[in-house]
Amino acid sequence: MIRGTGFADTAEDLMRSRYTAFTENNWEYLVLTSHPAEKKEMARQESNLLDSGVHWKKLEILGTSKGKEQDSEGQIDFLAYYEKDGALQ
Repeated sequence: MIRGTGFADTAEDLMRSRYTAFTENNWEYLVLTSHPAEKKEMARQESNLLDSGVHWKKLEILGTSKGKEQDSEGQIDFLAYYEKDGALQ
């Protein structure tokens, strides 16, 4: 997915691929996989969202609602942990 070889089958797969994109500072993938209504705002916030001083630690999926292969939308509740300036966030 993140390498351009396919698409996410589920909302959870998409969430995990986007987390990976954050860990790799892959801005192009993050914009590509954003909702069309949010792409302009994402482009404006690039420098705020990608921070080389951030070290991503873990993605924890708390729950999902819909977002299976046949669904056109879904919701993922998650926690993303990172460290910045020695403090876990």
